[in-house]
Amino acid sequence: MTASGSSPATAAPVQSSIAARTLATWITLIATVGCVFAARALIARGLGPTGVGLFVLMLTAAFLGGTVLSVGLPAYNASFASKVSPAVLLSNSIAWNAVAAVVLAATCIPALLSPAIPLNWKMIILGVLMAPFTALLESTRGIFQGMSAMRPYNWLGLLSGLINVGAVSTLVATSRLNLETAVGCWVGGCLQAAGATVDFVGRPRVLDADRRLALEAAGNAGRGLALLRERVQCHHQPLRDRLDRHEQGE
Repeated sequence: MTASGSSPATAAPVQSSIAARTLATWITLIATVGCVFAARALIARGLGPTGVGLFVLMLTAAFLGGTVLSVGLPAYNASFASKVSPAVLLSNSIAWNAVAAVVLAATCIPALLSPAIPLNWKMIILGVLMAPFTALLESTRGIFQGMSAMRPYNWLGLLSGLINVGAVSTLVATSRLNLETAVGCWVGGCLQAAGATVDFVGRPRVLDADRRLALEAAGNAGRGLALLRERVQCHHQPLRDRLDRHEQGE
């Protein structure tokens, strides 16, 4: 018997499970950093130092804004997920970030549409606008961490990076990478990882490749992220035509 009262035969599988989860989390963290580095390298190669500088500026604003906006919710969710219903924690996180998203949209969207705002400031504003979604993503991961559900915790952190680097790679391969499409790839991947339904509109060859990459990522994420298969919506026709048909009730 060990000092804690458990036998060595019982302690060994527990220690092995902890070691496996720790290793999986470490590998996922390295893979996430690799996705970020790969995407930035591709963007730097395609858009040059100015383009990648603007892109990184947006990312910095988004992640810093998400950290401030989360107000400690990820740590709180991780601490109380075993004591409070995860559904309640998730509802609180969604409500808080939804209010923040509405407030930010009311101020940021007019600024993004204003021709008087320089491009570098628009990238910062766009990053701030995305802060509620990065905060919600981390709050959701905190719930999984508190539930000891490390597989969805890890994949949820990696998923947006996989979608982003896959989409950027496709754009580079088809010579269609520019600042707007690079930003669109990151925003779409971030929204999907946060749980939103996103429509990607473009040419059939590019969209088919992007859809395969996204579905492969969803398949690897396990049952907890299987709904992503229903959220990857790719349309070959212009979005304006789709909206017109929707308004006409078709």
